[in-house]
Amino acid sequence: AEVLCLFLFPMSWDHLFIPVLPRPLCAILEAPMPYLCGVIRDNLDYALENICGETMVVDLDKNTVTAGSLMPELPPIPQRRLKRLEEGLKLNCGDVYWSARGFTGATSANVEKMKSMMTNKNFQAEVIDGGNKVWEEKLCRFDDAFNLALTPDSPGMVQQYPTSEGRGPPAQSK
Repeated sequence: AEVLCLFLFPMSWDHLFIPVLPRPLCAILEAPMPYLCGVIRDNLDYALENICGETMVVDLDKNTVTAGSLMPELPPIPQRRLKRLEEGLKLNCGDVYWSARGFTGATSANVEKMKSMMTNKNFQAEVIDGGNKVWEEKLCRFDDAFNLALTPDSPGMVQQYPTSEGRGPPAQSK
């Protein structure tokens, strides 16, 4: 969610903003108001159950934008502006998408050749799956490095108490 706020600069977001939405608060996504919420991958399925048809979902891990069923179709970008945007992105970002997925050095030099080979659907799926595995592994390392894997609702933080005779967690002393 922070990244999307940065894209709004020099404007600012004045509505509901939750950088990382905890799982118990996913029901807030049904609210009939503008919101910008970050959702970790583990909670995405829960969040998608609660969104309305007017919600745009931006998946930064998979590089996709999905419009809700009630959203009007966006008009196409004029070709001149699209070309100018693509040139600017290529100049400033290069092949970030490819290099983040393990296609660096000599292979990033062959990105254009690789794109032409992507017309074969099997090859395309194989390359993207392999790249996404590298990306997911990197994300896990980031989580470990920044302790993001230990958020309050992550599986590592949920305590599993051995139950004896159906009792819950151990009682606290008085």
